[in-house]
Amino acid sequence: MGRIIALSSFVASGTVGLRVIIPALEALGHRVVAIPRVVLSSHAGYTRRWGLDVPASDLDGIVAALTDNGWLG
Repeated sequence: MGRIIALSSFVASGTVGLRVIIPALEALGHRVVAIPRVVLSSHAGYTRRWGLDVPASDLDGIVAALTDNGWLG
């Protein structure tokens, strides 16, 4: 199958964002390049949560490294 770039949230606990996307697409036979846009403790439905944005400059660096290593060609 194909290679899919998944740009989404990553949660430490829960079944949303990349935690769901990656195994679902891999089960279908795709190779997944997962890029976290935000990193969260859990989804927003919980009373206590914490998270951070991945700055655009860091996303640029991730994409550049993936490209240089041949993953996005």
